[in-house]
Amino acid sequence: MKKVRLLWATMLLSLPVALPAQPSNPGGSPVRYEPLDSWPYAYEDFISGVVRTRKGGTLEYDQLNVNIANGKLHYVEKGTIMQADMNNVYTVLVGAEVYINYMGALYKVLDELEKGAYLSRVSVDVDRLNSTDIGYGVSSSTATSRRATLTSLGIDSAGGNNMTDMSMSRAIEQKGSGSVLPLKTETYFYVYNILIPATRRDVLATPGVDPKAAKEFMKKNKVNWNKPLTQYPLIDFLYDQLDAYNKKNKQ
Repeated sequence: MKKVRLLWATMLLSLPVALPAQPSNPGGSPVRYEPLDSWPYAYEDFISGVVRTRKGGTLEYDQLNVNIANGKLHYVEKGTIMQADMNNVYTVLVGAEVYINYMGALYKVLDELEKGAYLSRVSVDVDRLNSTDIGYGVSSSTATSRRATLTSLGIDSAGGNNMTDMSMSRAIEQKGSGSVLPLKTETYFYVYNILIPATRRDVLATPGVDPKAAKEFMKKNKVNWNKPLTQYPLIDFLYDQLDAYNKKNKQ
């Protein structure tokens, strides 16, 4: 496999799109947007963006958003929320942020290096969602009642979503009635066309990676799993390990 710099992020960032609006409170400081069970999206509003297809073409949309419940791309057509055919989606630019489609879900590109990329995905924390004690001072009975209404509001207990085919006017109308979703953020190495969770355990367990060499590399390069920048050197290391492994097994 040839060493090829990933150009999809660079190419998409060169295209003009509208940045998402940053809401402010009366004092003028930014208000932090939090996804709701009635509005399970990465962005507070649907905004313009660009999709790069697997055939290499680009499609521009006036209204795009990323559904965090299932990682799918949603768009608006004739006033109705639709879900994109993820089999045709390669990468997506929403605002100033680039996403890559992996196994039918979108992952945000945090940084791009010569041999791979560092990605993240924000998703619904299903364990906390289904817990009898979800925090925020919510009682067990209230939590049970809340879970019972999740499907009608857009989320089910497995983190699935039913926003598709809903009119945008109805979605906006119910948007304000939702509760803040419990979320989790996970980071990944995207190397050699595979996704590796950015944890010590997953790196060491990756087929084709020499655990002893990986431990020595992490120690030498002072990889800190709480500091993403220190993890970046692992991208080249993982690529070289997987490349050597694949070449060896092709002989």
